[in-house]
Amino acid sequence: IGAGAGAAVAVAVTLGLLVGIWLLVRRGTGEERRGARALAVVVGGGLVLGLLLAIGGWDYLVDRNLIWLIVPVVVISAAGLGLTAAGRLGPAIAVAICCVSAGAAVSAAGEIKNGEDWAGAVAAMGDARGARMVVTRDGSGFRGIRAYTDAVPLTAAEMPLVDELVLIDAPGTGSDPAWPPAPPAPGLSPAEEIQAEHFSLVRYRSEQPVSLSRPQVAGGLGADPRYVLIER
Repeated sequence: IGAGAGAAVAVAVTLGLLVGIWLLVRRGTGEERRGARALAVVVGGGLVLGLLLAIGGWDYLVDRNLIWLIVPVVVISAAGLGLTAAGRLGPAIAVAICCVSAGAAVSAAGEIKNGEDWAGAVAAMGDARGARMVVTRDGSGFRGIRAYTDAVPLTAAEMPLVDELVLIDAPGTGSDPAWPPAPPAPGLSPAEEIQAEHFSLVRYRSEQPVSLSRPQVAGGLGADPRYVLIER
């Protein structure tokens, strides 16, 4: 849907897809439901697999890792919305889903025109050498970085060992006398500063991995604790 589309768009599209599935279950014939049953098994199996990988510690149960499941879900919903028994309701909902999704995609593509370029910020970060923390100062940056990386929110109880910390902020912060912020922990020191048209970035590195907590990093960099991410 797009990193900046917002929860309202996601909820609207999800409800539309659920209506299509409901129509298939309630109004579809046995043969029509049978055709969607295999796809339903794929969706269920994908969710179970993702959950098992998360429990086993091999991966994270996040939307990025489950996004491929949207394809069979959309096909199942489309089967319901396209039923003759769905009447005018099915096509109307299908058109609404397409319009909302297209609008959200255009909005996401236009973020760079509104002063945001999270894909560019991620490209500037480069590949992590090991465990890396990424911090943003607003929700838009948080969603954008999550959309373009495998980073996940750091929990309050975690204190991972990292040798790199990246702070991403709005453009123009280079003119602020307080920029870049002082390292939030001993051992870290500024290694790189980037002032781009659509973002500012400062990279801190340590010769030896240091243990950092979410409150420590957020407090030291003036960020919301919810916007502290970890890349492993």
